Amino acid sequence: MAASILLVEDDENTRVLYEEIFKKEGYELTVAVDGESAVSLALRGSFNLILLDIMLPKRDGFSVLEELSKDTEKKYRVVMLTNLSHDSATKQARNLGALGYIVKSAVTPQKLLEEVKKYTVK
Repeated sequence: MAASILLVEDDENTRVLYEEIFKKEGYELTVAVDGESAVSLALRGSFNLILLDIMLPKRDGFSVLEELSKDTEKKYRVVMLTNLSHDSATKQARNLGALGYIVKSAVTPQKLLEEVKKYTVK
């Protein structure tokens, strides 16, 4: 069974690129375009991994991560996928429970797939 990913990305061009990459590799992909829908989908669904942008409409990625960390019924596997590269953002994400932090502008599509595989292999 393919790993399921919740991709939270508001930029259409980036989202379309990632959708192509992940679907081509056989991942089951669900997409959220803002923080509110990300929380709703995560709470209702069951995902092997959540790839979460930080700069989002309606609710930022840190707020989403904080909300998910309050859910004691589920353990969410979240990796931040963002263009924010400062140490304070990385530290805040880790403190809120993110497993990893990937800077979009610093990874090729192939490298992104390699990183995602690390977090989805059981």
